[in-house]
Formats: sequence, C-alpha cells, structure tokens
Amino acid sequence: ERGQLDAQCNRHKRTCQASSPARATMSFRELRNFCEIMRSLGYHRLISMDNFRTPNFELVADILDWLLHRFEPGCAIPDDISTEAHRVQFIKSIVEKVILKTGLKLNPKKLYGADGYAVKEMLRLAQVLYDAQKSVGDAPYDGGGEDFTLNSKLADLKSTRSLCSQIVETGASLFELLQKEAEVRQDREKALRFLDGMSRNLGSNSESEMVERAVSQLLGNHSQNLEQLKTMSEELQRDEKSLEQKIRKKKQELERCKKRLGSLATVRPAFMDEYEQLEQELERYYEQYVGRFRNLDYLEHEIDVLNREEKERMEENDRALKRMQKRLRDEEWRLLRGEEDDKGGGKARKPKKIHGQKRWMPPSAVGEVDGSMEAGDDDD
Repeated sequence: ERGQLDAQCNRHKRTCQASSPARATMSFRELRNFCEIMRSLGYHRLISMDNFRTPNFELVADILDWLLHRFEPGCAIPDDISTEAHRVQFIKSIVEKVILKTGLKLNPKKLYGADGYAVKEMLRLAQVLYDAQKSVGDAPYDGGGEDFTLNSKLADLKSTRSLCSQIVETGASLFELLQKEAEVRQDREKALRFLDGMSRNLGSNSESEMVERAVSQLLGNHSQNLEQLKTMSEELQRDEKSLEQKIRKKKQELERCKKRLGSLATVRPAFMDEYEQLEQELERYYEQYVGRFRNLDYLEHEIDVLNREEKERMEENDRALKRMQKRLRDEEWRLLRGEEDDKGGGKARKPKKIHGQKRWMPPSAVGEVDGSMEAGDDDD
C-alpha cells in the first residue's frame, strides 16, 4: 500500500506540475500529508491524489462533516448541499462550529472552492485531531493506576469540551458588551454617582425624594398612556358597533331586494301578449323583406349580365362592319391603281382570272358578304 501510495503521489505530482499556475501553487506535500492523516484518523473513504484535481464539493462536505463530528458527535449540521444557497449555509455553519470548538479560523471561500486550496484549510483541522491522537498514543500507559483509566479520560474530555464551549460563548458575549462600553459608560457613571450620594447622605432624603419623583413621573406617564389606550379602545368599540348596525341594515335591504326581484320574475307584464304578437308580425315582415331583397338583387344581377352581353354584341358588330369597310376600301383602291397602270403603260393589264368567275364579276372579297353577325378574326 505504501508503494502504491508513493506511485500515485508521483503521478499526481506530475499532473500538478503540468496544470495551470493557479493550481501549481498548491503544495504537493500538504496534499500527501492530508491523505495520510485522514487514513490514520480512520476516514471511511479512500482519498486519492486525483480527487482534488477538479473541484469536488461533495467530498469536501463529507470530510468536513466527519471531522466536525469527531470533535463533537452531537453537533447539528445541515446536510443539504443541492443548491448554491444551501452550500453557502453549510460552509458558514462549519466555519462557525470550528471557530467555537477549536478556535481555528478557516477561510470559507477556499473551502467553497473545493480544490487544492480547500485541502490546506482541511489539513489544519485534521492536524489538530492527528496531534491529539498522537499525544494520546505516545502517553505512557499505567495499567495499575485507577485514576487514569480510559473512561475517566473520556469523561474529562467531555467536560473539557463543554467548558471550552462555555468559555467561547462567554468570551463572545463579553466582547459584544465591551463594544457597547462607549454608549453605556456615561449612564453607568451617573448611576454610580447617584449611589455614592445616597450612601454618603443616609440622613437626608434628597436622593430618595428624587427617586420618588422619578417613579411618580413614570407612573404618571404610564397612566396617561393607559387613559389614551382606553379612550382609543372605546372609540374602536363604538365604531365596531356602528359598522355592525350598518352591515345589518344593508343585509336587510339586500333581502328585500331579492324578494322583490323574485316577485317581479314570477309576475307576467300587462302588455306581454301584444308584444309577442307584434314580435311575430315583425318576423313575418322581415322574412318577406329578405325574400324581396334577394329577388331584387338577383334581377339586378341578370339585368347587368344582359346589358354586358348586349354591349359586347354591339361592339362585335361594329368591329365586323369596320373590317368590311376596310376590305371595300382596299378593293376600290386596287381597282383604281389598276386603271392608272393601264393608262400609263399603254398596254392593258389583264386582271388575274379567278377559277369559276367571269371577267365582269367583282372579286369574291367585294361581291360576297357573309350575313352572319358573329365576329371574325382581325386582319393584320
């Protein structure tokens, strides 16, 4: 086991040297000593060198809880570390318990980091237990002595722990009281002077009269406050009674209104029959109106369709007439140009004979006119 531990330590030493500068500042010897001390103290888990290469808060929390229970087995520590607030509360309670029980002031920031810096803080706490265990083991054992048995030592240890805790608590309370010394010093000196004056002048009643006047003044102030409280309570009682009466009246009015509403709901109005008859007539008239409006809308639509078709037909006729006029003009123009060519050339130019057509007949494009009113294709 020693050889395995040394090999593991050497491997962790190489990894620590190769890590970042922030972690390289952690002492390898301290980490090894911490592992050996925890093993000698009897920690139930095996701590290796690689456990603190990355932050491991669960292991740090388990070690701190175990060490603190070694100091005080009955201490109550919150064991919930699921959230950040719970982890902060856990570290805070650990640091407070440690400073009360041992006087060691641990750094909570380093403990919360749960890395190599946390090992330094835990090593300080574990070193105290290790030194105590070592001192008990090195002490000579006297088997014949009855006063130094193990039971008596354990009893003395418990009483010593309780006394140490009482001393720490008393010291803390004393420290808080000493911080308030500047505030209470004048009052204390004033009270001491008053007591000294009373002790010197036992025969005179000036101090006692002053005390009586102060007490009577306090009693008068308290009696005035008591009278004011009584008057306030009486006013509140009167207000409460008036509010109760108003609430009672409002409830009665509400009941009357409910009864009236129920009676009105059961009674049939006088003109209800005429209203229902007029309502039926209105429905019949409305149906007639809807039917006539629908028919009128349909007829208007049909008229629009007929007008659109008539307009399209007239436009088509106009286009056909224009095409016919254009053909006639073209034919007349060709005939006129043909006569001019005959006169100018001195030789009559025979018109082109069409098959099945006499010479004196006009061309088919001029003589024959289709009687259909349908529109044809436009000539380019």
